[in-house]
Amino acid sequence: MTPQQLKASLLQEAIRGKLTDQRPEDGSAEELYRAIIAEKKRLIKAGKLKKEKPLPPIEEKDIPFDIPENWKWVRLGEVGELKGGYAFKSSEYKEAGIQVVRIADLDEDTISTRDAVYYQEYSKLIPYLVRKGSFLICMTGSLGKMARVLDDTPRYLNQRVGMFVPFASVNDSFLWYFLHTNHVISKWIGDKTGPNGNIKNESITNLLLPLPPLAEQERIVAKLEELLPLVERYGKAYTQLTALEQRFPASMRKSLLQEAIQGKLTDQRPEDGSAEDLYRSILAEKKRLIKAGKLKKEKP
Repeated sequence: MTPQQLKASLLQEAIRGKLTDQRPEDGSAEELYRAIIAEKKRLIKAGKLKKEKPLPPIEEKDIPFDIPENWKWVRLGEVGELKGGYAFKSSEYKEAGIQVVRIADLDEDTISTRDAVYYQEYSKLIPYLVRKGSFLICMTGSLGKMARVLDDTPRYLNQRVGMFVPFASVNDSFLWYFLHTNHVISKWIGDKTGPNGNIKNESITNLLLPLPPLAEQERIVAKLEELLPLVERYGKAYTQLTALEQRFPASMRKSLLQEAIQGKLTDQRPEDGSAEDLYRSILAEKKRLIKAGKLKKEKP
C-alpha cells in the first residue's frame, strides 16, 4: 500500500466513525445540528451572514455509506459559509500591496508567496478579504488543491477560489480533514464541467457531510493527529525502499542470490559444525519417518 493510499484509507475510516468509539455522554449530532441552526439564525439577524435559499433535502438514495446512529447527515453549506472571489485584472497587479490569492498560490495546503501578485488596498474590496480560519478551495483545474488560513495577514480572494468559513459550532479541523477524503475529491471530479474542469458553488455547499457530536469530532481530530505523523514516517521509508529497489535491477538480484548459494555473503565458522553432520541427521530423520510409516521408501 502506498503512503497516499494509506492516508486516504485512514481519513475515510475517520469519517465513517471507525477510528473512535461512540459515547452516550457525547449526546447526538441532532442536538449539535440544532445549535448550528440557532447560530446561523443569530448571524443572519446580526447582519453577519447573508440569508441563502434552503439547501436540497437529503434523501435515502443520496447516502453514500453507513455512519453511527448518533451521527447525522447534513450538507456542508449548513455548517459554514461559502464566499467567492473578485475578478481581478492581471494588468492591474502591483509589485507590492495586498496579495491576491490565485489558484496557483494554493500549494500543499498553504498559501504560497513564491510568485505572489499584489493589488492596492481598496475599501470596496473589503468583502473579498481572506478570513482567518477559512479554507480556500480551488474551483477550476486542479480540483482538490486547498489552503487552510491560520493567520490574519490581509489578502484578497481571486475569482475561482472559493472561501469556506466554518461556523463556530463545529470543529474546523474535523471539517478540514473531511475535505481531503476521497468521498469529497471524487465528488468534485465527477461534478466538473467544461474544458477547464470547473465546479459550481453547489458542488461545495451540497456536499454530504457525516456529522458526529462535537466531542467525538475532537476525538477524531486527536486520533488523526496521532496517526498521520506515522503515515508520514511510513512514506519516507516507502520512498527509500522504492529507491533501493530501483538501484537493484533484476540482473543484480540474480547475482546476489548466486553469491548467497555459493557461501560468499557470509563467513564460515568452526563452531557451526559441517554440512556432513547435518546430512547424517537428515538421513536419520528420514529413516525414522519411513519406519513410522509417515514416509514412503523410494529407490536410492
